[in-house]
Amino acid sequence: MRQKPRWLSVSALSPLCLSSLVATPALAEKKTAATVICSVKEEGQSAPTELPAARIKRIATPVTCSLRVTAAPTDGDGVHASIQTFRKVKDPKTGKASAVEGPEHFEVAVPVGADAKPLTVALKRLNDKGVGDFEACRDFDIVALVHDDYSKVLWKKTLTIKQPCPKPAPIDFTVSCSATGADGKPFDLPDKTNRRLANADVECRLESQGQRLGTSYATAQTSWTTGNGATETKHQSAPLNVELTTLAPHVDADQIPPDSAYASAGTFILSPMKHFDTCVPLTSLLVTVADEDGQLISQKSLPIKQNCPKPPALNAKLRCSMRFSGGDEVTLPDTHQTRLSGDSIACSLTSGDGRLLSADVSYQTAWDNFDSGAKTPKKSTVYRAETGIVEGVNFVRRFTLGHENYEECSAPIALSVKAADKEGFSLFESTLKLKQKCLD
Repeated sequence: MRQKPRWLSVSALSPLCLSSLVATPALAEKKTAATVICSVKEEGQSAPTELPAARIKRIATPVTCSLRVTAAPTDGDGVHASIQTFRKVKDPKTGKASAVEGPEHFEVAVPVGADAKPLTVALKRLNDKGVGDFEACRDFDIVALVHDDYSKVLWKKTLTIKQPCPKPAPIDFTVSCSATGADGKPFDLPDKTNRRLANADVECRLESQGQRLGTSYATAQTSWTTGNGATETKHQSAPLNVELTTLAPHVDADQIPPDSAYASAGTFILSPMKHFDTCVPLTSLLVTVADEDGQLISQKSLPIKQNCPKPPALNAKLRCSMRFSGGDEVTLPDTHQTRLSGDSIACSLTSGDGRLLSADVSYQTAWDNFDSGAKTPKKSTVYRAETGIVEGVNFVRRFTLGHENYEECSAPIALSVKAADKEGFSLFESTLKLKQKCLD
């Protein structure tokens, strides 16, 4: 016979059992609380100004920040604080903006409490080496963090600092350059006749009335293009710092000259191959003047044009021959398409024009390889011909094709030979096709 279950009343339970049945609320985790105050003391001000502040247009002195943790899950141990800046920087070439982090100011196991010692840091403006926390005239964020041993953020606050620096007034200045022509005579740039530059330095000068240019920062940069079509190459020099000075007027000791009596000037040098090439149709010189905050004041450009007519073509003949170990010699290319099994192939470029001696003569071979069943294009490196010699009334440049320049029993070999003058203008171009028959 099934027995009925026995039910006990609550009053019959012992106090210990009763307490185990009553649910106990979980201990609430203590919340983290903190305060951060940042301020800047401007030049000439007796008291600092708390940031952010709408009236602050430009920050040139350090920003002082204090982060105090007033409450945390633990009293100090395992509570850490940090202050760091973030700003956006735009790439002048691409126009894309990227985030830049400033150095992190960190303190481990900070004190906790309303009267606890805060983490205090001085955020500094970037110096000329790019070291610091913020840039002048650029908005930035100050981020204050409190976190635990496991990098879990317990508290965070961001202060956005605006720096709407007023745009500086432009400076009127002139740019002039002095160059040497290919004929060795000096002339001034820009030049209306577009004379060709010699392979020599170009001296340039900035000038302006007043003292502002002398207290500013200026850079010069050039850009130019060489070649055309598939061989076109764009060049841009690195920015060149211009040394600027202020020229004081001659006045009596008891007189104070007006600003208009002063003059400012700066000089810089453009070097060939580094800042320009000879015989380039156009080289653009851009001079940029900025203030100490990097804000643009003025820009001026100076076009350097050169008129270099192309030289007449060089009348020359390209000849090659292959010598065998037995002494036999075959002129290439030959109608029998002789197998290229000789020791080497000797070539020469001959002309009655003396320009061949000073020309840059280069050669290169190309062919198709079928060893793997598929056509594989191959090319040798570009080689330079030997120093020119005089043979009677002719001028000759010789070179030799070794086995690194071709493969025996390969498809036709294309030998390309080029001659250019010292300015890079083409004087001669020719391609010789060497065919060979291999019956075995």
